[in-house]
Amino acid sequence: MEFWKGKEKKEEEKAARAMIELRKKNAEYEVVSAEVMTSRSKRQELKERIRELEDMLQDCQQQLDTLLKALEEKNCQYDRDVRACEEDLQEKKSCNTSNLELRHSYRTRRQTRTMEAAFNERIERMERIQKELQEQLARSQQETGDLMVRSREESLKQKDQMAKMMEMMSALVKGKGPM
Repeated sequence: MEFWKGKEKKEEEKAARAMIELRKKNAEYEVVSAEVMTSRSKRQELKERIRELEDMLQDCQQQLDTLLKALEEKNCQYDRDVRACEEDLQEKKSCNTSNLELRHSYRTRRQTRTMEAAFNERIERMERIQKELQEQLARSQQETGDLMVRSREESLKQKDQMAKMMEMMSALVKGKGPM
């Protein structure tokens, strides 16, 4: 009888140790599970941020295209204006010039120079805007790349954590867990 009581007591102690170990593993599992959930939400936030940045990048690209198109139109208009002014000047030179015509020709050349200066200012402003947009685009692309790298790293960490949890769970289920 003593023998069975001793054996029963050992079995109860062994079961109690296994229960304590199981509770520890369960607590570890809960912590890791919470970390995985947090990591998933962070990953989702990063995905949303990437989408936002990609949309911003696309908007900037569209703005840049619009500005370039407007610049081309202004260039064409400027070329037409310059040609018209040159034709007017040629016409004036071919005619007998009087003082009135000379003054008008001078006024036309002055207007042409004024138009050229204004056009050059517009060109410079457009180039500055284009450069700024390109810099914004480069920054957005860099941020997007960085976010994608971080997202991938997080994903790999989550995958490793899940693999570890699965190993721990299988060891617990098979009864091979550390005791």
